[in-house]
Amino acid sequence: MERARRNLANEILRVTIVMLFVECITFYLGYQFLQEWSALAPALALGSTLWVLSGLVTFGAALWLLVRHTPVKPSLWIGGAATILAGATLLAGVLVHVVPCPGPTCVRSRLVSAAGLVFFGVVAIRAAGRERHKPA
Repeated sequence: MERARRNLANEILRVTIVMLFVECITFYLGYQFLQEWSALAPALALGSTLWVLSGLVTFGAALWLLVRHTPVKPSLWIGGAATILAGATLLAGVLVHVVPCPGPTCVRSRLVSAAGLVFFGVVAIRAAGRERHKPA
């Protein structure tokens, strides 16, 4: 029982560290686009704003998990949902040709990045679901 509790805590710690890293990058890239606000198309400005907001929300949720030193299910749900939002925004932006890509290699890499964000968001939400069923 103690081993299962430790494994769950380790899994949540790994998810939290990846949340901090990935969403810092998402926030930074969204911020780089927003620096040229007046030159952006409205759809790209909206996508950049969503990247910045999802990065901030996920960073806050991950920081809350690290500061509390205990798994907190709402933080995992919020962080996972914000990560899925960032991935879905990138995916939609690439598919409708809003996100600038100079060639097919760039498109593929951005699609893989978007799929990775969505996948990681699902992992975070799954970890939150496992937190609910943890042994007493």
